Amino acid sequence: MAPHVCFDCEQVPGRMDQDLKILSEIQEWDKEIYILRETLEKIPDELGDLADAVQEEQNQFRKLQGDLKGLQLKQREKDVDLASKEANVKKFEAQLMQVKTNREYASLQSEITSLKADNSLLEEAIIELIDEVELLERKMHDQKNKLEASEAALKQKQQELEAEANVIRERIDSLVGLRKDKFWQVNSEIG
Repeated sequence: MAPHVCFDCEQVPGRMDQDLKILSEIQEWDKEIYILRETLEKIPDELGDLADAVQEEQNQFRKLQGDLKGLQLKQREKDVDLASKEANVKKFEAQLMQVKTNREYASLQSEITSLKADNSLLEEAIIELIDEVELLERKMHDQKNKLEASEAALKQKQQELEAEANVIRERIDSLVGLRKDKFWQVNSEIG
């Protein structure tokens, strides 16, 4: 006949209920740890999205800078061209006083008129370039302000998310510690 094992009937169900309660509590902590770790893993993605937005603002600013330099170069080239043509006009006007024939005079006068017409067109082109440069400078100023605001927002968000991450890590560490303590209570009572 098998030996009779005597269990204290009241203590076993009570202990089982207590163990189940502890295990249920551990399970809740596990769920919270899982959610917290997921939240922690999303932080780099959120920062990455903000950093990408800042990078896009920087790219737009650099493009505007390049466009501005190109326009300013064109303007300088036209200014040099205009100065050269104005010097030619003065040279031809000085030569007008020295010509001896009507034919030479008419030829120089025609050349002067042609150069002055070219100069007028160049001046109009320069004025258009000046307007474009001013417009582009305003756009650059606006873009610079937008970039600075984006960089400040990124820095602020980095600080906020780092603080949030620290709080989450501390909570996870706390829950893991509680979980170990409670888990040992179940194991020690079983053993």
